[in-house]
Amino acid sequence: MSAALGAGPRPCNVAAMNPPNPLTQAGRLFVIFMAPSLGGLVPLALAIAQPAMATHFGGGAEGTLLARLLLSAPSLMIIVGTSLGGYAVTRFGLRPSLLVALAVYGVAGGAGLALNDFPSLLATRLILGVAGGAALTIYLSLAAEFYTGEARARVLGFAVACASLFGLLALAVGGRLVDWGGWRAPCSLYLLAFVVFPVAWAVVRLPRQSGGSGGVRMPPLAVLRLVARFWPVYLVLITLSIGTFMPSAGGPFLLQANGITGATEAGYILSVGSVSAIFTAAAYGYVRRWISDWGLFFAIPALMGLGLAIAPAFDNWMALL
Repeated sequence: MSAALGAGPRPCNVAAMNPPNPLTQAGRLFVIFMAPSLGGLVPLALAIAQPAMATHFGGGAEGTLLARLLLSAPSLMIIVGTSLGGYAVTRFGLRPSLLVALAVYGVAGGAGLALNDFPSLLATRLILGVAGGAALTIYLSLAAEFYTGEARARVLGFAVACASLFGLLALAVGGRLVDWGGWRAPCSLYLLAFVVFPVAWAVVRLPRQSGGSGGVRMPPLAVLRLVARFWPVYLVLITLSIGTFMPSAGGPFLLQANGITGATEAGYILSVGSVSAIFTAAAYGYVRRWISDWGLFFAIPALMGLGLAIAPAFDNWMALL
């Protein structure tokens, strides 16, 4: 008894120390699932609105360029946001970092409902990208804090599936919103952050010293060396990200050039690709039992390349789907 009492503290996460009640557990899962969904909405919410935005900015090559800049520029700031999110979690903790990211996300994203000129829209879109990147980092920290082992893998898989579902809805519903309320209407999707905010306020409660990972801090130079070791992985991930977003980035203009001018119809067409992503992401935790991480790492780009290779063989959009 005395030996047990005198033993030092054993490393464990917060969830193991304080098993949550079912309502808290559901709230935590909701926050973890919604964070990557909000990150994915940063570019996707306005993807289907690009032709309408191009027309708003004068049409032609210049209008198209401005519309594409508003779509893609926030993605660059996601890189900045992920770094800032990691620093904020370490410096201030998970809960305040997440709440600030959600608040900034909702304000910056919702600003598109009122703003009209390109400089103001670009500025708020860049801020939105930073907030979305921070949310992506924080959700991983939350998953690491509350879950371990196979349970964590399943949670992360379902979180990506949820993000794919929201990507599908962003394209499908976004097209209808464009036809109903113009190119600004899809910006209302960013207000979902204010739905997540009170849930996160209620269920994400951690000790002040918890930074979300419980790991040992590394000197900046050691971090850079670690990153440099995995440059081939990052290169492949960047390539996959480009391939993933190409349909939503260029698809609306391509469909318009082929006579499909309705945003609703274009949204439905582009959203179909997210359907398979939902099921494959949800199965990730189970697939890892049979296929190694490296096996998946090579299988994913192979399947993407196969799809791109056979796409030119189809001459109508129904067959292509």
